[in-house]
Amino acid sequence: MKPLHLLAALFCLSLLRALAGEAPPASAGAKGSVVLYVKETAGLRRFGYPASGRVQLPRSAVKDAEHCRLVNDKETAVPAQFTIAGRHQDGSVEWLDVDFSTSPLPWQTQTFFLDYGPDVKPAPARGLTLTETDAAYQVGGYVVPKSGDLALGGIRYGSKVFVEEGRGFTLGVHTKDNRYLTMKDAQISARRIEKAGPVNVTIVTEGKYEQLTDAQPITFVTRLEWVNSKSWVRLSHKVSDPLRRVTELELMAPFALQAPLNFDFGVGSWLYGQLAADERVRFTQTATSGTVETPTRVNWKAVTIKGQNEVPFAASNPNEPRQHAEGWAHVGDAKSVIAVGFDQFNERFGERVMEFYGDGSAFFHYKPTPDLRPRSPNFLGRAQKVEHELAVYFHFVGVPVNKTALTSPPSMLAPLQVTWKAGRK
Repeated sequence: MKPLHLLAALFCLSLLRALAGEAPPASAGAKGSVVLYVKETAGLRRFGYPASGRVQLPRSAVKDAEHCRLVNDKETAVPAQFTIAGRHQDGSVEWLDVDFSTSPLPWQTQTFFLDYGPDVKPAPARGLTLTETDAAYQVGGYVVPKSGDLALGGIRYGSKVFVEEGRGFTLGVHTKDNRYLTMKDAQISARRIEKAGPVNVTIVTEGKYEQLTDAQPITFVTRLEWVNSKSWVRLSHKVSDPLRRVTELELMAPFALQAPLNFDFGVGSWLYGQLAADERVRFTQTATSGTVETPTRVNWKAVTIKGQNEVPFAASNPNEPRQHAEGWAHVGDAKSVIAVGFDQFNERFGERVMEFYGDGSAFFHYKPTPDLRPRSPNFLGRAQKVEHELAVYFHFVGVPVNKTALTSPPSMLAPLQVTWKAGRK
């Protein structure tokens, strides 16, 4: 081939790779870097707060995650976990998840560098321990059963029991034909460990709900995520419902608390109260107008209930369309407190409910507003994608509460933002 033709061929090959999103190959044995920017997003001082980002590495740069290291802007090594999320066609690492902890000031943007190459060694990270038996996964004091209807079993931190062994979190969906389906009514297609620690452990369960007469199943993905710097777990349950049969997603948590219980909700100010053993409080927020993705009317109310007697406790101004609550709460007794962060509390149409009982039980509901737009298929004749997600953080702390946990619910709902670019400039 003539030199000019060879150059043209190489240019075309590079162009095709660029259009396909493929990074150019790294020089053999070369060290490379990626800049990570971590931005605090809620105006809160963070203490040892989890940060997570996904970066792309060049082809042929590294074959595994053992040749990566994270350093701060002072070139001090930072303990981090590196998880391979995708590979190039030649088997080298393309996408890499980076999990670590940092302590930014309010609104601060911090800079870190991810170095990679054959001679690069990571700083050792410690924290979470994941073990597995035929019956369950164990993450520290958490038990994740592999069968039955419990999404999460007993929970303890040291001598403090937050959920008694043999009890646990139950997930389910309500359908238009008045059926309530739980994990007992599900066919599990996959369980996998997405991240194995020690900084982040993520366990994913995939499946579909049975006992449905329609040919199109309701499928789901459940994710449980822990971080080593906080005593919390994030549980999300996402269902795919192309025929729009799901009317409600539900999560039940049986906390080991003793009445009287104290509770509070974040509503722009501090709304709080106390529950006897035979009382409960229900907090409801409803988004009803605007667009499906961007509601313009969001209002909330709280009621206390004893027996059949329901009494209004507090409510937003019905004449103010955007008096939304923040999606966080606390419930606790004299020894323990659970901080709750209901993710996506102000996003999309629908009704979201947090309900605390004096006996320690807690319920979380998401009721999507029926989408009244035509259900026309896409241009391929397939049903349009319809997904609903219920996602809640639970932060377990003792009494008195440590200062690093005081702002946990608002900060849980505003994760640190991680962006990146190639190079060190």
